[in-house]
Amino acid sequence: MIKTINLNAELREWYSMRLKDVLGEDPENIYKLYFDIREANADFFSFLYDYQVVRAWPHVARNTADILGLSEMHVHRLTKKRSRKH
Repeated sequence: MIKTINLNAELREWYSMRLKDVLGEDPENIYKLYFDIREANADFFSFLYDYQVVRAWPHVARNTADILGLSEMHVHRLTKKRSRKH
C-alpha cells in the first residue's frame, strides 16, 4: 500500500533550501526575491486540477477538494472564476 505523501512538508523543505541558496548570509539578497502568494495559490490549484482533467480522471472537483481541504462547491467556484480570466 502506498503511504500518503505530504506535499506541504516537501514544499516547506524545498522552500527553506531555496531561501538559503538565494539569501545566504547577505541581507541585501532579500531584494532579489519576488513571491506572490496569491499567484502561487492559484498555480498549485491549477496544477492539481489540470493534471486530472488532462488525463480524464473521474471526480476531478471532488478529488481536488479533498486534497486541498476545500469544499467541492469552492472548487467549482474557483474553476469558474479561472475560466473567466482566460
